[in-house]
Amino acid sequence: MEAKRKHLLSLIVLFFSFFVAVRGSLGDADYHNHMKLSIFGDSYADTGNNARLLSESWSTPYGHSWPRQPDGRWSDGFVLTDYIAKYLGMRTPVAFRSWKNHGPKKLKYGKNFAYGGTGVFDTDEPYPNMTMQINFFEQLVKKGVYNSHDLENSVALVSLVGNDFAYFVEKHGVDEFAILNFVDVVIAQLAHNVKRIHKIGGEARAGD
Repeated sequence: MEAKRKHLLSLIVLFFSFFVAVRGSLGDADYHNHMKLSIFGDSYADTGNNARLLSESWSTPYGHSWPRQPDGRWSDGFVLTDYIAKYLGMRTPVAFRSWKNHGPKKLKYGKNFAYGGTGVFDTDEPYPNMTMQINFFEQLVKKGVYNSHDLENSVALVSLVGNDFAYFVEKHGVDEFAILNFVDVVIAQLAHNVKRIHKIGGEARAGD
């Protein structure tokens, strides 16, 4: 169990160190005005991608405190995406599921590709895992929905809380040795995903 705690602590330190480093470079006012936020992950970041007819996040009591009605967030109010967007001085990006229904003013803040209940690998939820979410982002880049200026002024938020592990235990039971090994697998895939997001943006800028 001690090794497992060390793995978890490493993940927490890695996330906050990365976010502080990014936040520390956002001093230019023009950068703030044109910045886009791309979100990948799970229910801690999802702002309405899960299907209305299949998801409890579109039912009460979710959204009771804010925005006073269910809107697809797995929360009584803000989720991590909303807090990060507010911290960065911008509005929350629209959910990928409905982005075509929004005008240019809302799209300028980015898009949210996160789906509640998902992980870096498939879970028992019928929604795209993180690899598929990044595929959606890559497709929009290739279609020119994101241009080089957008990508030069973009920040990515990646949320991973534990759905992979819950599904693993559901399928394989509680085997401490197996779970510890799976932690390494999940971290490796998460690292690959973060590098891929960065690479997509870099290749797109180089191609313009």
